[in-house]
Amino acid sequence: MRVVLDTNVWISSLITPTGTPATVLSNLRDHILIASEEMLEEIQRVLRYDRIAKRYNLTPEKVSAYLDNIREKVELVSADLPDSPIVESDPSDDKFLVCAVKGKADCIVSGDRHLLRLANYRGIPIVSPATILAFLESESSQVNGFRSGP
Repeated sequence: MRVVLDTNVWISSLITPTGTPATVLSNLRDHILIASEEMLEEIQRVLRYDRIAKRYNLTPEKVSAYLDNIREKVELVSADLPDSPIVESDPSDDKFLVCAVKGKADCIVSGDRHLLRLANYRGIPIVSPATILAFLESESSQVNGFRSGP
């Protein structure tokens, strides 16, 4: 399965290593994770916010190491953003949708309400970490992938 993870999933998996997003990331180790440079830049920017860096003791070296780790795990795609927003209520979320289409993703995993409200984009389901985790835990009994249709 090919999966795009929203920034909030990557961040949560780092700062809460026993939480659902971290479990999702662990369970996706045999799947293909897709990301774009714009997504990696956002992860880096968020991890460097003073309130987050101080609270979770994230030094610039730790942030760089985490990003290097992500780069090793993902397939990078070039995702040019559209001229007009896809998610009008939060155009910064467009990068995940474009990345998913470019990377031929089977789903997008996000905790973001703007994306979850869409439910899907161009036939690509947008699901919560809890939903994908339930799917992954039952995957061994599944014949088809997460995406419905051909």
